[in-house]
Amino acid sequence: MCRRACFFNKRGVEDKNLGPLIKTVMTRCIHCTRCVRYDLEITGVEVLGALNRGGSTEIGNYSTTFFDSEISGNVIDLCPVGALTSKPYAFRARPWELRVTESIDITDSFGSNIYVHSKESEIVRIVPKINSDLNSNLISDKARFFFDSSKIQRLKKLLEKDDNTGEFKAKEWNDFVSQMENLLSGNKAITFVIDGARLSISFIC
Repeated sequence: MCRRACFFNKRGVEDKNLGPLIKTVMTRCIHCTRCVRYDLEITGVEVLGALNRGGSTEIGNYSTTFFDSEISGNVIDLCPVGALTSKPYAFRARPWELRVTESIDITDSFGSNIYVHSKESEIVRIVPKINSDLNSNLISDKARFFFDSSKIQRLKKLLEKDDNTGEFKAKEWNDFVSQMENLLSGNKAITFVIDGARLSISFIC
């Protein structure tokens, strides 16, 4: 009896570019549309959606725009199959290598409950801790990804701008603290320049 071999083509899906925070492995996607509903109902930015029909259906972004939302990283936690993962954390550690520490987010005044995952002496990721009275199981992108400042974006030295030449010169911490103490004790308005915008604050001691 002659038997014929049957071959089935494997369905491949191109990975999408959702920005520097979310890594996509779309061949894992099972089209549960959790990310689409979160995108539409929670974030309100409407970036993700179901494209095509039938066996060609895939989840992706309608345009080339990134997932631009302050809480976009939560799709990493709600994806059941790992099609959406953390790009900064990818391939850096295995779950059994991590030490878990309960903590509170310090990037804003909301105080979200979080878990800090560290490998040896290095923080590799931060995930939300469920607290139904406060942040539920959601955290902001700043809370989730700010840990890189503990290693690669640390403030190493102070620089002071010369008003006459416009050049930046190194300044010692002791001199800076003394200068701030004199400014704060003089009951004067201090102007901070943040991203080109001026903010004047008056300290009354």
